[in-house]
Amino acid sequence: MRPDEDYKRTLLRLYLENGCTPEQLEEVMEWLRTNDADRVLLAQMREDFASSLDASPAMSEEQSIRLRKEILQKISPAPVLGIRPRKWMMAAAAAVLVCLATGIMYYAVPRKTVIPVASSASEMAAEIGPAVNKAVLTLADGSTVTLDDAQNGTLAQQGNTQIVKLGAKLNYKNTGNAGGMLLYNTIVTPRGSQYQLELPDGTKVWLNASSSLKFPTAFNGDERRVEMTGEGYFEVASIKMKNGLKKPFIVKAGSAEVKVLGTHFNIMAYQDEPIAKTTLLEGAVRVVNGKDSVVLSPGQQSQLTKEGNMRVVSNVNTGEDLAWMNGYFLFEDADIGTVMRQLSRWYDVDVVYQYKTNERFNAQPSRSAKLSNVLKALEMTGKIHFTVEGKTIQVMP
Repeated sequence: MRPDEDYKRTLLRLYLENGCTPEQLEEVMEWLRTNDADRVLLAQMREDFASSLDASPAMSEEQSIRLRKEILQKISPAPVLGIRPRKWMMAAAAAVLVCLATGIMYYAVPRKTVIPVASSASEMAAEIGPAVNKAVLTLADGSTVTLDDAQNGTLAQQGNTQIVKLGAKLNYKNTGNAGGMLLYNTIVTPRGSQYQLELPDGTKVWLNASSSLKFPTAFNGDERRVEMTGEGYFEVASIKMKNGLKKPFIVKAGSAEVKVLGTHFNIMAYQDEPIAKTTLLEGAVRVVNGKDSVVLSPGQQSQLTKEGNMRVVSNVNTGEDLAWMNGYFLFEDADIGTVMRQLSRWYDVDVVYQYKTNERFNAQPSRSAKLSNVLKALEMTGKIHFTVEGKTIQVMP
């Protein structure tokens, strides 16, 4: 009989803590060889281990080496599996088990072997934690509100719109008839922060670190228009006008505009990224850049270069673009620049390169993990090391 999730979790924990009986050890090995591990189960265990690391002593180097040897000796080579949204499986049981012990998950890719090695990141003096829910709201009169310091409840009245803070979320509520002069607010998330808000039309927006959104406090007229920098995920409310047509929602991000009627999509348009991406999850959107215009279907992504060249990629791994929404990073054959830009924004650190590597990284670290644990996972390639001084990461050979 296949063990249930609780039983599997118990067995894996006992194995990692060297507490299995011979019979339990045989059962763990058989399960790892013949069954796919559910992504949710691994995510839960990763969170358990990440939190337990802070409360219990770290595994000694001798224990770590022995554990790695046991895993590599007893588990047959893992097959290479395609990575698609909602279908995470255990592609390399050895790598997963070792990384679960540090709150990180790794997966295998074609023609690539991940080998755990000693970590210079483990010697870092300062612990840097993940991002928190922080943001600054600028009102129509230019005054600002630091949202992480503000109390829950009504923050301000902007025309006929009331701004209410509910935990780590802002809610814009219409208290009267829309009309009159347009009033604009801007919300900014600095590095090391994120925030969520609900616009006056019911559209929900999640802002990633180092992002901003400028929007009216009431959507008058025949369209809804906002401006965004950085990265945001939108769930656009479908609104009908008096003539029965749907009121379009337009996001301006850099030189491009994304026009929607009611849909779910992600925009990544950081200034320091070489490509701006719009990824569609549900519905339909039109991406316009000058004379170029493309209509996306679910699972498609538009990519706009700094030079203004635009193309559409079909059947993208949307899990990679929505990983930040689901609480983890997803580095899939990513270069060091892509990896460090994301870590820099999320952990509010600077990066100095003492070494340029062509290594490609494949990892799924939790965004709730401490920076040191993420860097340890990256060092498992054996070809790169990191040191941290204050708020600066140095990439070393």
